[in-house]
Amino acid sequence: MDQSDPNLMGDEPHSDQRDRRMFLTAGIGAIAAAALNGVVNPHVASAASVVLGGTNSVTRNTIIRNTRSSSTAKGIVGRTTYTGAALNAAGVQGIADGTNASGVWGTANKGTRAAGVYGASTTGTGVVGFGPTGVSGEGVFGVVGFSDVAAGTGVLGVAEGDCLDGVTAISDSQDGNGLYCEASTGEIAAGIYATSSTGYAGFFDGPVAVTGAFSSPAALIQVDHPDDPANRWYRQAVVGSFERISVLSGNAVTGTDGRVAVRVPAIFGQTHRDIRYQLTPIGRSASPFIARELDDGRFMIDAGAPGVRVSWQLTGERSDPSARRNQVEVEGRKRAGERGRYLEPTLYDQPAARGLRRRGPSLRSAQRPRVTRRELSAED
Repeated sequence: MDQSDPNLMGDEPHSDQRDRRMFLTAGIGAIAAAALNGVVNPHVASAASVVLGGTNSVTRNTIIRNTRSSSTAKGIVGRTTYTGAALNAAGVQGIADGTNASGVWGTANKGTRAAGVYGASTTGTGVVGFGPTGVSGEGVFGVVGFSDVAAGTGVLGVAEGDCLDGVTAISDSQDGNGLYCEASTGEIAAGIYATSSTGYAGFFDGPVAVTGAFSSPAALIQVDHPDDPANRWYRQAVVGSFERISVLSGNAVTGTDGRVAVRVPAIFGQTHRDIRYQLTPIGRSASPFIARELDDGRFMIDAGAPGVRVSWQLTGERSDPSARRNQVEVEGRKRAGERGRYLEPTLYDQPAARGLRRRGPSLRSAQRPRVTRRELSAED
């Protein structure tokens, strides 16, 4: 083997090459032979450690290249053969002592499926990261997780101790999404599934927009209690209806002619049909009626006497394009994937496992990675 080959040694001066040869051992020959497709047949070294290249004190990088034309060629392959329990053993370990340096750096810039760092496991976890930020990635897809194992998880983030967030998603792009989720396979697939047995399954700090149907078996309005905002909640139930209706209400007092014109937003009459009126006199007996129906945001009440206070209410069924497209189906059959499952199975003497979105314990037990954190050093 030509030890002056620049593919192995970089472009150092000739004197540096002689110094570096002093560190090459029979074990180095074994690794280099594998990388260069068996150019030599050295003996295997037996020692506490085998140091590849020794100490590189020049400014150039220590480079190992595999020039074999093969789709499975590897520049470096690291392997440990111990088969016992070894949570912290590593086929390849990278250590960086510099500020903001990287222990392992991977770059792959050819092809849409190229991966700077790729990890795979048939039984455990492909990639595990520890630190203030466990895993960070840059690229068309910064981090990609894939699992084809039953009850497996593509990406799992675990927060323990004082850490708050298992997964943090941030977008600094114009009109970008901090988190984008899609699930389009199966009738009960969910882009986001969240659960909590003690707190909130979801908490949104800011406006929330929903373009499709929104359903809840127990819709509430909840605010801090005005009399004791630090310790109590004030809750109100949401009024339900078989129709998509809107309600306007108010009070009006008739003039000297016994009439009063009431104004409402003109858009109400434009986006609602089948307008219904309710009138109630206050403080005295009277027989108010609608003298003129709603037109251009105005309707007329006639109570037959001046100074009559009338409480009024208008109810209209929405007729805007969105309401016409999203009609309320009061009684409907469950889809195939929903049949035999319940939103609240215990109300019907069914086990919790029959819940519509019930999942197994994979995220909390069998499939959750348990890798012990360890501070590694170059001597390990």
